[in-house]
Amino acid sequence: MTLRPALQEFAQTQEIVLRTHDQDRGEEGWKTMTAQVGASRLCEELGEVLTAMFGQDDVCDFLISSLQDHVEECGIDVGFDPVHARKEVADVANFCMFLHDIADRLAPGSARLIDAQS
Repeated sequence: MTLRPALQEFAQTQEIVLRTHDQDRGEEGWKTMTAQVGASRLCEELGEVLTAMFGQDDVCDFLISSLQDHVEECGIDVGFDPVHARKEVADVANFCMFLHDIADRLAPGSARLIDAQS
C-alpha cells in the first residue's frame, strides 16, 4: 500500500515527535499506559492543539478540562471496546493529519519538523 503524500509527511512528523520523548519515556513508553491515562493525555494534547490554532481561550480551556475530568472519573478501562476504539482512534488521527496538511498549505515552506530533521 502506498501512503498518500500528506499521510506520509504526517507519519514522519509523528516519528520525529516520538523520538524527542525517547530519552524520557523510552522508545515505546506508551505500552505501559492504560486506556484511561491515554485518553486523559489525549485531552491534554487536544488542548495544546486548540491553543496553537486559536490562542488561549477560556471556552476551549473549560471544554478540555471538563472532558479530562470526565475521562478521569468514568473508569474508561471498564467499558473499553478495543475493536471500536482502534477505528475511532484512527479517525481522530486522520483529522489530525487533515489539520497538519491544512497548516502546511496556510504557511507553505514554514518551519516544518521534517525539513528541520533532514
